[in-house]
Amino acid sequence: MSYLMLSLALLAQTAGAQPLDEGYVEGGIRRNIAGPKDKTSRTISLRLYCDTYPNGNFYNKLGIFDVTEPDNIYGQYFSLGEFFRDGKSFILDDRTPGHRRYILTISPTAGVPIMFGRPGYDDQIKTTRDKLLRVRARHAIDNGTALTIGSRSFLAITQLGSLPGFIFFRGDLEERLAAGDLDAAYGAFFVKTMRKTEDGRWVDAAGPLLIGEVDGRTYELAKNPQTNQWVIQQR
Repeated sequence: MSYLMLSLALLAQTAGAQPLDEGYVEGGIRRNIAGPKDKTSRTISLRLYCDTYPNGNFYNKLGIFDVTEPDNIYGQYFSLGEFFRDGKSFILDDRTPGHRRYILTISPTAGVPIMFGRPGYDDQIKTTRDKLLRVRARHAIDNGTALTIGSRSFLAITQLGSLPGFIFFRGDLEERLAAGDLDAAYGAFFVKTMRKTEDGRWVDAAGPLLIGEVDGRTYELAKNPQTNQWVIQQR
């Protein structure tokens, strides 16, 4: 059996109370952003997150979060398949009225360029989808948990924020990237391990939780109640 060394207590924290680096910064990029008339700047994090479709298949999307105040983190997600050539104007903190407006540009060209900042101001975060994939992949290579599923090796990283779970990458991720295989950076599997209730509490997703098929066999995550760790087992 393989174990994912992450305590339930850590994963169960609310999005705003999670460790800043683990939840919103590691595996992404962070910069201070301000407009010409802003008295203060805001610290913004851009990174890729995994989520699941209703059928259980997973996909990657862009997350933009204001991480200036660790106890008051907010943000939004955007589809990587939805392009804003002329820029999408929106308010990042839409919980209450009167907050700063930003503009996001996602272009359908090589690498998928991404720009984010205050409208009418050239000092913006400039990156690409491909760079964000590589940054997260490097985080997995440097910090991921090495484990074996069936006869294959994998690297697993935790995804906190408001989409808690585990992302699994092939064990030879670094070699694949060096060979130009950027598809490997999207991840091999994603398992969402918690869900948010209507009253705002985080609770365990009902397990066992499907990981996927390896070597023709199906594997899943199950919680070991004695160690409070997720265990990988064959279904």
